[in-house]
Amino acid sequence: MRIPSNQVNLVPNGELKQFLLHDDIMVRESVAFYLFESWSPVDNLIQLVLEGCHRYGEESSFATLGFARRFRWSTGALLDAVQALERSQPLGVEEWLGRAPLGLIQSHEELLRTVLSLNTMARIERRRTFSGLPTTELWRRLTVAAHRFDAHGSDREEHHDLEDLREALANRETRPAVLEKVRQLDQLPGHCLKTCLIDLAGAMKLHEITPVLVERLGDPDDDALAEAAAKSLSRLGAPSVVQRIRAQYPDKPWDFRLFAIGALQPIKTKSTETTLQALLEIEDDPALRGRIFDALRFHFTQEAAAWMRAEIREPSSWMLADELKKALYVNAVILGRDDPEAEAWVFEDDDVAEDGILFHIPVMDLGEGPLE
Repeated sequence: MRIPSNQVNLVPNGELKQFLLHDDIMVRESVAFYLFESWSPVDNLIQLVLEGCHRYGEESSFATLGFARRFRWSTGALLDAVQALERSQPLGVEEWLGRAPLGLIQSHEELLRTVLSLNTMARIERRRTFSGLPTTELWRRLTVAAHRFDAHGSDREEHHDLEDLREALANRETRPAVLEKVRQLDQLPGHCLKTCLIDLAGAMKLHEITPVLVERLGDPDDDALAEAAAKSLSRLGAPSVVQRIRAQYPDKPWDFRLFAIGALQPIKTKSTETTLQALLEIEDDPALRGRIFDALRFHFTQEAAAWMRAEIREPSSWMLADELKKALYVNAVILGRDDPEAEAWVFEDDDVAEDGILFHIPVMDLGEGPLE
């Protein structure tokens, strides 16, 4: 199947953010997820999510509140978050504040102490401590925490320590030092430390290690490392990432292709969408085709809509048809076009309209896919 397409026209993030206040929960959630996945740098997203929560209620805002943890902080966002905590206790808002930039926290610390718990203030103090440590000590502490995680798992505080140590290293360590550690990844002790290092490489935008990370997508012995590589590649988001994956995809085994699609999904660019469409031309595995459609449903373009409509009418994958119908409706709303067919598919079935958006499609666990 081929959908004619001469170009892909993406809606700019700055225009998308208005839909965070749309009266339809499916639209709000889809846009919040898009901006979350793509690490959007657009300002005022936190304020809009909090306004949406105030306007439509916390029960209708669980997903958008969760996605807002990646959005950019500002003084206005911090003051709105404090006001939200004073008004109620929206899910996740206190944890966001515990991860806000330390300089911003310091400027408003007296105010924050009136709304934050002792546990959150203790986390902020630990982050301050980490920010002043030599990098050698940060690596030592990260190694100890990672070893403890490998041996026993971690509680909430230990998980926060892993996050905050990575943050401190991203701010303090040199690029050459991290590059050298990545090149010696297989010599590092334990499993958690390796995934932390791969995460750190993505956070520091170390584009030089793109070839290493792409090869890791096909790691036959460690799905967790392959998943970490996919996340870091998506955070790099460079054209070279998309080009390298597209070039290697046809000749690679199933596991590589699975994680390659995962790496492409959060990269919201024209080249990514055309690559996903090209993969549909060559991929015949129904589970992997489902993963590609899972990625395409959050591309708000006419070309993506055409692929989704064709898939709904003639299923070729294990993608859930109801989720494609919702995505097609959201696509029409965002692009400002009438789509009576999509509206009928969604609103003539109460169960479809009321369920909201399903963000993690179990295409790998369906047992019997719709083609069977």
